[in-house]
Amino acid sequence: MGGNDGYINVLLALLACLWTLANQKCYRGVADRFDGHIHTSCTLVTTHMKGVITRPGDALHASVQWFKKTGFANSAVDGCHITILMPQCENALAYYDRKQFYSVILTVPCDGERRFCHVSVGHPGGCHDARAFRQTDVAQVLEDNPLLLVPEGMHFIADSAYLLLPQPMKPYRDNGHLTAQQKVYNRWLNSARVLIEQAFGLLKCKFRRLKCLQMKDVGSISRAVTACCILHNLCLDTDDNMEEIDRHPPCDDAGDPQPPMLPAPQQATAKKMAEATTESESLE
Repeated sequence: MGGNDGYINVLLALLACLWTLANQKCYRGVADRFDGHIHTSCTLVTTHMKGVITRPGDALHASVQWFKKTGFANSAVDGCHITILMPQCENALAYYDRKQFYSVILTVPCDGERRFCHVSVGHPGGCHDARAFRQTDVAQVLEDNPLLLVPEGMHFIADSAYLLLPQPMKPYRDNGHLTAQQKVYNRWLNSARVLIEQAFGLLKCKFRRLKCLQMKDVGSISRAVTACCILHNLCLDTDDNMEEIDRHPPCDDAGDPQPPMLPAPQQATAKKMAEATTESESLE
């Protein structure tokens, strides 16, 4: 595609994504309204608008100013489970999470404006958050050349599930013997880390299809979630009534379609696999 036709196609894909991902209507409605499939629309958005996701360093000043209020600097990172149908792949049980649903993990850092700085999605829901993070491009850059993402003297914050490294800062594990200083540190860190939780809340309130993404192909799932993250940043950049969501309580899940649960025997098998995975990762 090229020229004006290319612009129109991307614009239609953007509108299709906004309409489809913001509600739980059937996918047939996408074809009726936009003469196209949601997978095609998500592909166009993620291909032509991926520049909306910028790394922390590109908006470092504003991010640092916000995190300085809490005593920490740069950005926060966390993982979020996106519920899906049973995926069509060889290791489908690996996507069965601790809440007894199939899911993929969305791992993102966010800046002080709750904008996502990088998107990694598609890791199985049965995987530990720390392991999913270690397999992201951000973790690889932090290992090879951390100054590209995090300037010297700065850090990003994470929860206790993540490994303690020079760049990520995590709370002390509360074993009942924390000192007063350690408790104060934990309190300040958790108050700063709430920003990433708010970002996830905004994402799922704006794009309600993420409550239960009724797809089975992992590639299509990843593109749909990435498109939601791109549109989330666009909403923030244009002040698209995000303050209205802030003033209201979290979205009520009542009435949203829920994925079917596994039969009891398969649940037991999946639970054992998840426990074995968690135990092996805790020994790493």
